[in-house]
Amino acid sequence: MKLSKTIPIIWILFISVLFAKAKEAIPNFTWTVLWENRLEYTHKVYLANLDHNSVFITSMNNSATTFNLNTGTTIWNYKKEGNKHSLFNEPIVINNIAYFGNSKGNYYALDLMEKSSLFEIVSLEKGDRKICSQPNAGASSKNTLIIGGARKYKSRIQGLHLKTGKVMWDIKIPESEIKSKPAYNEKCAFFLIGKRLIAIDYEGKIQWDFNCLDYAGSLHTFPVLNSNRLYFCSRNFIYALNATTGEQVWNRDSIVTSFTTPLITDGKLLVHNSGNTMYCLNTSKGETIWKTRLPDNGLISQSQPILFRNCVTFIYTVIDPIDGDKSFLYMLNKTNGKIIYSKLLNKNEKYSGLQLFPKNDILLIQSLIKDKKGKHILLRAIQL
Repeated sequence: MKLSKTIPIIWILFISVLFAKAKEAIPNFTWTVLWENRLEYTHKVYLANLDHNSVFITSMNNSATTFNLNTGTTIWNYKKEGNKHSLFNEPIVINNIAYFGNSKGNYYALDLMEKSSLFEIVSLEKGDRKICSQPNAGASSKNTLIIGGARKYKSRIQGLHLKTGKVMWDIKIPESEIKSKPAYNEKCAFFLIGKRLIAIDYEGKIQWDFNCLDYAGSLHTFPVLNSNRLYFCSRNFIYALNATTGEQVWNRDSIVTSFTTPLITDGKLLVHNSGNTMYCLNTSKGETIWKTRLPDNGLISQSQPILFRNCVTFIYTVIDPIDGDKSFLYMLNKTNGKIIYSKLLNKNEKYSGLQLFPKNDILLIQSLIKDKKGKHILLRAIQL
């Protein structure tokens, strides 16, 4: 009798284990290359999601292009003649108007529907390197666009009229350079400048000024705003601040992030260190939930991790001076850090960008290639 009662229990346990394993099974992703575009060698291509059918790109060769996201065909190309080293930076798109600047300090607004230039302004000080902010709908309704720039360890932040480009106010900040884009909400834009995080409202007033323990300003790191908290990384620390007051909620050391940008999702902060480990911290106190050490010693791409199909997705590069560098696309379970999917990408390519367009489930992957034709940027649209 005891045996007959035990057998059903064993079967129930066995089926439960199989069901749990099935839930953890690796999804059968199909890697489909929708299109590839070879662009001029520019070190970096900047992307902005225009809508679910197109993408706007600025690059470092004085050109801006709108591509069809599904086919890769060119919709419109804007070319600014002149100094080939006048590098365009990351654009923003508001109501089909693209705003971006260049290394000469000029700033542009293009009407992407009319395929025409809305305005072009010249920097108040030649050589300012404009880095545009990303204002939300509130900023748009106030007709103010906040931009920042730097030259020779001096920064300035300006408020521009969205329609005309007129400079409405101008703030100079000595001793440190703005190198990355800010975060923003309906009240302020938040700039990392050297060892400081500064909140500036849309009337040009500094609301608060937070001093970090070490250097935080870098091209690869910018603050992330979530539920009225600002999260950002310096060289050796991770910070959480109250966005209204600028007061520190917590900081976390012992994770050498080397200027990266975290991903915030469902009360979790996900960030990679300067080696081969991805960390998941809770956003309440900065405590470790899980950490995943990747199989090979390498250097994770400086691009921000993204959330794709509920997985933490990023590019990881293994440095190999003998056989050549190897790059992988990794997808981790965001709950426990287990590796769900990995794919070896093309060898001898330096991968510098990863961007998700969720309405189409399309990943845009950017890499630098060198062949008989010289150096080029290769932009691939991938569907999984």
